[in-house]
Amino acid sequence: MKVILDTDIGSDIDDVYALAFALRHPELELLAVTTVHAYPGERARLVEHLLSAAGRRDVPVAAGWTFPLYSLDPAGRRAYLERKPNHTQAAAGVATAYRPGEAVRLILDTVDRHAGDIALATIGSLTNVAAALAADPELPQKVRCVAMMAGELNRNHLEYNVRLDPEAADMVLRSGATTFVATWEVSRKLVLLPEHVDRLRRHADPLCAEIVRCTDLWWPHRGVKPGPVLYDISPLLWLLDRSWFETRPMALRVERGNPLLRGLTYEDPRGESPVQVSTGFGEPEKARELLLRLLTGA
Repeated sequence: MKVILDTDIGSDIDDVYALAFALRHPELELLAVTTVHAYPGERARLVEHLLSAAGRRDVPVAAGWTFPLYSLDPAGRRAYLERKPNHTQAAAGVATAYRPGEAVRLILDTVDRHAGDIALATIGSLTNVAAALAADPELPQKVRCVAMMAGELNRNHLEYNVRLDPEAADMVLRSGATTFVATWEVSRKLVLLPEHVDRLRRHADPLCAEIVRCTDLWWPHRGVKPGPVLYDISPLLWLLDRSWFETRPMALRVERGNPLLRGLTYEDPRGESPVQVSTGFGEPEKARELLLRLLTGA
């Protein structure tokens, strides 16, 4: 499965693990990585650093959009830029300067070279993908599918990736592309505990060492999490084998008008363009062991 990974790596730690999973799984061919959200250049440098540790400098990287599609007032822009990444300092030695906004061109060029045979995996806000859709309305027909970590339906929960850019999320959900949505409640069942991270810590591998370094930098920011909650592995698992998840087809929409509910994902019974929405995760422990074995070469 040829894949473009669009990520907000550098904030929560699950993006680091998802990138490593995509690099190490033999049935995934990572063709490009793009970054999104505030400080996309810093995030792109972290991607480059991890690619180097994995011996995969052949994978092109581009920085994407900083702000969401909808306009922000000056106070909103300042607040947005306060969301600084918490473990991008792991890539302090990377000198490459990435210019924001180049991700859309990398997405479009990569899809055109592999039209009909490539998937988009999105594990951040949907801004880059929505901008690519606006630039090429035929994009949904050119990709095999879009697999995203986004949204929540069973709780009144404004899921982070959708809440950051509701307009972009709604645009992608209505695009007509074959789409899988890994929801918050289902995806959060895949968790690493400290003893699992220690398995990586004991393994003499440059990529494992950098994953552990990023995890240690992130750990003070984890809040109430028991350890890394690996939401962002879910879209990649689905690309490999759809039987990992129980799903139901639904037409999803995103609330954009009500300021109290902006970013809320809901089902539209009369909507078109249904997507496959996760309703259950069969074996998260098995998925966790798969990840650890891939990273340690077991």
